[in-house]
Order: sequence, then structure tokens, then C-alpha cells
Amino acid sequence: MKRSFHILFDKGWRHFVACIFMCLCYIALFLSKLGEEDRWLQLLFVLIIGMTLWECATFIYARSQKPKVLVLEEEGMLLNGARIHQNEIEKIMLTHYFRDPTVGILPVKRRWVPRRYVFRFSEDGSVQADELRAWAKEREIKVVYQKFLRW
Repeated sequence: MKRSFHILFDKGWRHFVACIFMCLCYIALFLSKLGEEDRWLQLLFVLIIGMTLWECATFIYARSQKPKVLVLEEEGMLLNGARIHQNEIEKIMLTHYFRDPTVGILPVKRRWVPRRYVFRFSEDGSVQADELRAWAKEREIKVVYQKFLRW
């Protein structure tokens, strides 16, 4: 049994808005401290501004990508070309915000979900999440509803 779904890698709007807000705050702080001679403080501000701009750029890049493919197979799954064997999955975590669920696949012996294993379904997410739950139940993989850390 092979079943495939179109997925989008999740990078939330709240994250983007927070990055923009932080960047504006750091720019304001940087400009207010510009006349001072403390070079380390200025370097710190430049690094933080650079990191927040990087996060904004990755958000825009992730949103502009075409949908990827998740293929559920007998022995495991194929997530955007990477094969994940069912024995390598500790649990599948689902988080609902306001729309379709965000899915995180936690590998065995990991505390955080790798960013490449976090996605949401591009079409009717609740129906596809039900199919994912049924697939996981057949393979005795735990499915939980909880917030999860990403890395």
C-alpha cells in the first residue's frame, strides 16, 4: 500500500511577525547606541539583526517553495526524498493551531524534532492526518497531540 500526500514545510506566520518585530527593536536599539564607543555591543546588535533577517529570509523561502511529497509505504515513509524506516520513528506529534495540523516526526533517541521532519498537509489536512494516524496505528507508532520543539 503506497499513499502519497502533498506537504508544505511549516514556517509559521507568528514566527515571521516575531522576527520582524525583534529586528525593528534591535535596529532601534542599535541606532540609539550608535554614538557610543562600545564596539562589542555594536557587534552584538549587528549579529542579532543578521540572525533575525536570516530567519525572515528562510520564512520567505519556505513559503515560496512548491509542495513536497510524503509517501507512506509498508516499511516506512518517504519524506521529500528521505527514507524513514518505521523503526526509526519514536512518535508522530500533531499540533493544531487555527487550521490544518502541523506534523512532527520524532526520530528514536531524539528530544527535538528536526526541522526537515516538520510539515503540514497542503490540502485537506484533517483527512490526511487521519490517514497518517491509521498508517501509524498499523505499524504501532505512537501518535500524540502535543506541542513539540523543533531543531
